[in-house]
Parts: sequence; structure tokens; C-alpha cells
Amino acid sequence: MKAKCCFLIDATGSMSLWIEAAKTQTRKIVNDILELNPDTELEIGAVFYRDFYDTPRYDVIPFTKDIQEFEQAMAPIEASGGMDTCEDVAGGMLRVLDMDWADEKVRNLFLITDAPPHGRDWHTIDVSDDYQETGDELWDIVRRLVTYNIQLTILRFSDDVVKMIENMEKIYQEQKKHVKVVSLGNHQTPETMLHREVSRQVSESIRESQI
Repeated sequence: MKAKCCFLIDATGSMSLWIEAAKTQTRKIVNDILELNPDTELEIGAVFYRDFYDTPRYDVIPFTKDIQEFEQAMAPIEASGGMDTCEDVAGGMLRVLDMDWADEKVRNLFLITDAPPHGRDWHTIDVSDDYQETGDELWDIVRRLVTYNIQLTILRFSDDVVKMIENMEKIYQEQKKHVKVVSLGNHQTPETMLHREVSRQVSESIRESQI
């Protein structure tokens, strides 16, 4: 069984704890998945995105089976940039779609962000957005995720992303599929949440694919 797992992480200033969690927990996540699913060939990749005028705007780590290679690529990545509340979720997802998903049956994407996309359709009016007239392309981008048979899981720890989740769920429901949402509980840290939920969700997808 071949499987691919990708992190899509908001890499602006408020997300430093989650970026560090990805750095420290990825090896544990991979080991857990392979221990539970020993016949699985797992590749892991990541896209870190910021906002329109941030530099760098994206950091992309292509899929690899080599966890040491992945960790080395992740090591220099830091949270930076960000002005208004919204971030370039659409651009990040486009980079995800540009990655080599091949024809693996199990495909998981984990969106980790406390900020919604730009565009008035994607957040409530009290969220600051310097680019409210954008966002139309994100509808088709998410539809492409569904077409690629990518299971989207959103780690939610901010109410600002509620409308984004509702919109993405509507798109997935068009194809009789669902977006999985995991909320940060009272006693969870980024490390425990990332480790537990990514391991669980990928293993669940592997089991479902075998039915």
C-alpha cells in the first residue's frame, strides 16, 4: 500500500509553535503510521505558505520516503511575515496540487492555520482582509483537491476559520465526501495534537482503502 501525507502550514508570525511541532513530531508520526501499517510505503511532504508580499512566500518540501531528508529541509523554516488576519491559503493549496501525488490510493492533506483565506466569501466581516476582492479561485482549487481524491483534514484552533471550513465542506459534499475537522482541546499542545491526529487520520485512511 502506497500513501502520501502532506502538511499545509500557515508560516506567518503567529504559527511558530506549530512549525516547531512539525519539526519535532514528524519522525514520531511516520514511525507510528508504519508500526500500525507495516505494509505501507509512506511519503511525506509539506508546503509552508505566508502572504502575498512576504518573502519567501512559500517553502515547499517535495514528497520523500527519507524522514531525515524531510527534517533537514524543514530545519531552516521559520514563521515570518503576515500583516492583516487573512493569509494566502489559495496559493498554498496550488503548491500542494503541483506536488507529485502520482496514483497512490491514500492521499492525506493536513491544513494547519489560525487564519482564513483572503476574499469576503471566506471569512466574517470582522476579520481584517487587505484583499477582499480576491478568493474566487479558491473554490475551483478545493474542487481540484476533491478530484485528486485528497482527504482534507483541518486542524482548527481559531474561530476565524469557521466560514472557510463551511465552504470547503460544501465543496467536498458535492462529491459525497467530507472535510475532517479536529479542534484543539483544553489540554492539548501543538505537539500532542499534531502527533496524535496525523497518525490517526492517515492510519484510518489506510484502513478505509483496504475495505
